[in-house]
Amino acid sequence: MRSICGALVTLALTMAVASGAADSAERQPPPASSVHRIRIGVLPFVDARSDAGAAGVDVAVSRLVQTAMIRSKRLLGVAIAAGDVTLEGVDVEKAADLGRRQGVDAVLVGTLLEAQTDESTTGGSGPSIFGTSARIGRRSVRATVSLQAELIGVTSRTSIASVEASGKKADNKFSGGVDTLVGSWDVSDAFLASPLGKALQEAVTDLVHKIESAPWPARP
Repeated sequence: MRSICGALVTLALTMAVASGAADSAERQPPPASSVHRIRIGVLPFVDARSDAGAAGVDVAVSRLVQTAMIRSKRLLGVAIAAGDVTLEGVDVEKAADLGRRQGVDAVLVGTLLEAQTDESTTGGSGPSIFGTSARIGRRSVRATVSLQAELIGVTSRTSIASVEASGKKADNKFSGGVDTLVGSWDVSDAFLASPLGKALQEAVTDLVHKIESAPWPARP
């Protein structure tokens, strides 16, 4: 009799442990690989500045946006090309068609509104030593970048969101050439470390954060 009771108690405990493990498994969040990330096709950015013409602007901005989206838990940036359509001519319908052919959920049509660097130099004389005084100067560089982007839903064929983002950076010890940094854009370490590169990265981070917060339609 005691052996039968002991067996029943053991069986009950085993079932309780198994049930608790099952409940715990149900409460666990799904693994990151199973969470759907919204695929966004990123077109090269249009340079809308009045003095446009800097080399590599479209590629530099779009690459940074894709990189920022890769670090996102919700978004996945995919580079797409406009094909035979000019970037300035991409409207909602054309963007949706491009996105459908590329198999993405939405298309980002972006524009560089502003990328400006201002330089100023202040100087003076140091203390006089044996009748000779040294010249002391400080060079200050301030950079500002403004971006605008339209997010087009491929299935809805409508604009999901229109966002603007900006970045600013000031450097009082910068020693690079301002004119060369404005004239040629790339994603090299030298460019990204410059005031203009840092302002661009700040603007891109702001842009991607606002895209993540956009009111996405429910998936069917």
